[in-house]
Amino acid sequence: MVDFQEILDYGMRSQLAYLVLQPGWYLTEKVGWRSPNIPRLFIEDVPSAEVNVIVETAESDRRQWIAVRGSSNLQNWILNVQYAQHNVPEDGTILQFHDGFYKAAQDVYAAICPHLRQDYSLRITGHSLGGAIAAILMVILGHDGYQIEKCITFGQPRVTNKEGAEKLTSAPLLRVRNQEDVVPLVPPSTVFTMLQGGYEHFGPEVHVYPGRYTYADSHATLESHGDTFWKSLGRAVAEKDISHSTDNIEEHFMRHYLLNIMSNMDSPDPTLEKLLS
Repeated sequence: MVDFQEILDYGMRSQLAYLVLQPGWYLTEKVGWRSPNIPRLFIEDVPSAEVNVIVETAESDRRQWIAVRGSSNLQNWILNVQYAQHNVPEDGTILQFHDGFYKAAQDVYAAICPHLRQDYSLRITGHSLGGAIAAILMVILGHDGYQIEKCITFGQPRVTNKEGAEKLTSAPLLRVRNQEDVVPLVPPSTVFTMLQGGYEHFGPEVHVYPGRYTYADSHATLESHGDTFWKSLGRAVAEKDISHSTDNIEEHFMRHYLLNIMSNMDSPDPTLEKLLS
């Protein structure tokens, strides 16, 4: 059974990491940041990773939330994605992560480490590049002894190879993918990346559509729109015009994720739906 209220709680924090204005102020009330018992908040700018990260500490629940903002320039980020993988020791084994995503996760970890408490449970979330960072951050924090309750990401790119995905099958990660969002296809399956072992997702996936969804316990095949997207992206690079490659980019926006999530709920919030529509 998919708990869409739980997914919405994570999704609203992923949206808030962008510090949006009109819907953002309403969301702060919905997640309890403007209630009488306001949690402590730390908002860190991490320029080296091109993201912001919010650390929310709820003393009464002995819980912390980490929300990582996605790239502020998605189109340039897709064009400049790095394909090298990085070896990371994990419980005596070696995990390989996408080099750029891993370095960004390290930078975020360094920025928020002074605000984290090992005696509190952690919930982690992020959208787009923020989702990739969140997934790797979950692994790093777990390795360092933090209590990871769950990580839910939205429109997350692939961060490791097939071997790494197999080693992380028990990780508390849930990925949410919006209908035709192509960003979960990043990095692409190329000759170069396949020589490194390719890139694979790990953890179950909820694929959301307006009023319906599918659920897979393990990595689902995400190649249905891959060929079209990468051919289009190739033309865009050759023509120096990224607009030709973004037919499905709108499906990647976090507000579309929130709308599709709410469309699968029995009692969605009409005010939030109106703000996001």
